[in-house]
Amino acid sequence: MVYIMLLPSTFLFMSTLYRILLTVCHYFFMKRISFGIIILLVLVCDACKKHPKDNLTDMDRLHPIIRVDSYLINNQESSLPDSMSEVSDFIDYLVHRTVTGDSLSIEKYRTSASFSIFASDVSDRFTKQDSLEKVLGKIDSGLRKLSGDTLGLGKVYGLIIPYSVPVVTTDSAVIVGLNHYLGTDYPGYSGFDNYILRAKRPEHLPYDVAEGRIVASYPMISNENATLVNAMLYWGAVANLVEEIMPDADPKEIFNLDKEELEWLESNKENVWNAMIEKQLLYSSNPDFADRLLFPSPKSFIINQDAPGMTGRFMGYLIVKSYLKNNPGTSAFDMLNPSIYNSDQTLIKSGFTGK
Repeated sequence: MVYIMLLPSTFLFMSTLYRILLTVCHYFFMKRISFGIIILLVLVCDACKKHPKDNLTDMDRLHPIIRVDSYLINNQESSLPDSMSEVSDFIDYLVHRTVTGDSLSIEKYRTSASFSIFASDVSDRFTKQDSLEKVLGKIDSGLRKLSGDTLGLGKVYGLIIPYSVPVVTTDSAVIVGLNHYLGTDYPGYSGFDNYILRAKRPEHLPYDVAEGRIVASYPMISNENATLVNAMLYWGAVANLVEEIMPDADPKEIFNLDKEELEWLESNKENVWNAMIEKQLLYSSNPDFADRLLFPSPKSFIINQDAPGMTGRFMGYLIVKSYLKNNPGTSAFDMLNPSIYNSDQTLIKSGFTGK
């Protein structure tokens, strides 16, 4: 019958739905109904047959956390499988503080104090990680989109890291110390200051991963005349890119602030800017200023007794935003070019006045 030729090439694998459609088409054909109706029905049926996953965007795809910690708990082998081989040298370093190639490093790590202390708690608190992997998928997609597919997140491994640094990056992977994200109610974190404790939540993990990948791929390159404003521009560019690659990014997480602190900065940014000018901080080459204004801390007392930590990074972010607005054609990645953040002209070209 002629109308069979109108069906898609999947006719050989037709479902029950297609067979029903054939019957309907035959009926309409015999009744001399327009072929256009038949074609429309075929197209609608073909669309309905498609699996919902076919419509997923890159932003919807999970980016898995490969659980090395779970593997070491459940397997007693003295080496990691090939799928985790990138982590072997790092574990060797954790054991020996240098990469030695020691074949017993895995076993020594598995029986170390830090692994013994945290392993069961990490297993108990990270039983479901789909929500985290969904955010990591968005980060990976965002990086690829903005970089023209030249930069992605790479593999993400979950491990137990005894150092205070929660995220370690390599050229092709990100290693996350899951023991650093057990939640503000975790007994092992008792006594931590609030600015440290609020970063110890699973929800903050993707922000550290995003920042770690960006900084590893675009490390800050300082010249001999580097000033505070150069560092502000660099870290402001990092913060801006984290925001760009993460849909619905929370500024509180980007700058490790609570709601009141962020509101204070937004309400007092002009006063903060004037204070930085009056105190001649912007063009100071004193590295202590950068440490006190760009990294997590209780307060940025050098600015104001109420100024929260990371005030300098927040102001750098505002300068970067202003620069991008007033210099069309400059991308978020361009701002991580040393020729931009190390240039004395960048602040001028940004047109930023603190408002």
